[in-house]
Amino acid sequence: MTPTPASAVGSTLTSAAHGAGTDQPAIEVRDVGISFGGVRALDRVDLAISPGEVYGLIGPNGAGKSTLVNVIAGVYRKHDGIVMFGGNEVTSASVGKRAKLGLSRTFQSPALFRTLTIRENLVMAQRLRRRLRRQLDDDAEAWLGELIDRVGIEPWLDVPVMHTPYPVQKVADVVRALFTVPSVLLVDEPAAGLPKHDRDTLVGLLREARDRMGMAVLLIEHDVPLVFGLCDRLTVLNFGEIVAVGTPDEVRNHPEVRRAYLGVDS
Repeated sequence: MTPTPASAVGSTLTSAAHGAGTDQPAIEVRDVGISFGGVRALDRVDLAISPGEVYGLIGPNGAGKSTLVNVIAGVYRKHDGIVMFGGNEVTSASVGKRAKLGLSRTFQSPALFRTLTIRENLVMAQRLRRRLRRQLDDDAEAWLGELIDRVGIEPWLDVPVMHTPYPVQKVADVVRALFTVPSVLLVDEPAAGLPKHDRDTLVGLLREARDRMGMAVLLIEHDVPLVFGLCDRLTVLNFGEIVAVGTPDEVRNHPEVRRAYLGVDS
C-alpha cells in the first residue's frame, strides 16, 4: 500500500451532514438470552443506547459482558430475543452486514494489521468510509482531521504496528475505528494496560467523539472510576443477568452492586 502524506490522513474525508436520526435507540437488544453447553451466559437481557450516549457495561469476570457485545456485533446469532440497529431488526444479520450499517468495534488487544504501518491502517479505514459513503458535518470533519496530532501518534505513523509501543497501538486502534465514522462504537477495555496519561487521552477521545460525531458508544471497562466518570448510563451484569441499570450515581448507590461488585457493605 502506498502511504498517504501525514497531512492527508484526515483531509481526504468528505464533508456533509451525518445522517443519524435521534428518535429511537441507536442499538437495542430485547429479552436476549444465550447458553453454552447448558450454561446460561445471558438471561433475558435488555439494553438500549441512544445516539450521542456513552453507555457503560460493567460486572465481574464471567458476568456476560463480552457475550452481550458479541451478540450485538453479530458474532453470536443463535440466541433468544432480538437485536435492533437504528430501529431495524438485525438479529440474523452477519458481522459484515452490521459493520456496513454503521457498527464498529475495538478489542482489548488492538485489531490493527501488525505488518502495516499506523498510517496504512488509518488509510484503510478512510477507504472503507468512502466506500460506505459515511459523512459528517464540517465541524466534526475538522475535528476528525486533527486527531492524529492531538492524540500523539503522529511520530509513529510510518512505523509498522508490531514495532510501536502498546499504548500507541491502543490509541491508534480507537482512531482507526473513528475514521470509519460509525454510528455505534463498541469499545472493549480501552484502558487495560495503559498508564494514566494514555488512559486520560482515550477517555477524552471517546468523550469528544460522542460530542462531535453524535455516535453511540458501548464501553466495557474494569476501571470503575473511569466508567463512572465517562458514561451517561450503565448496566451491571452478574452471572448473565442484569443487576442494575441507571446513571453512575444510581448504580454506585445500588445495594446489590455495592455488595457484589464494588465490595462495599450497604
